Amino acid sequence: MSNMDRQTSAVLRAGTVLGIGIMAIGLLLTSFDISEDILTAGIGILIFTPVAGVAVSTKCLWQEGDRKWTGVALILIAAITVGMILSFVGL
Repeated sequence: MSNMDRQTSAVLRAGTVLGIGIMAIGLLLTSFDISEDILTAGIGILIFTPVAGVAVSTKCLWQEGDRKWTGVALILIAAITVGMILSFVGL
């Protein structure tokens, strides 16, 4: 397993465990008013986790000198960013 694979899988695993853990806490606290905010935070982490994985892969590709795939990863990050911005402004 390459360094990039190890780092990317560690980020994806940590984000998934953290997001699901926070959502589980939110579900346990459903009788309190803050449970919806906790659930939203868990969902946000789960949504952001793949983006973090792409960012880590991009860093590793750059460090390995693979400019072609670094460029592809940067285009993917740009597309995700544009999509997020458009969703926040309501388009």
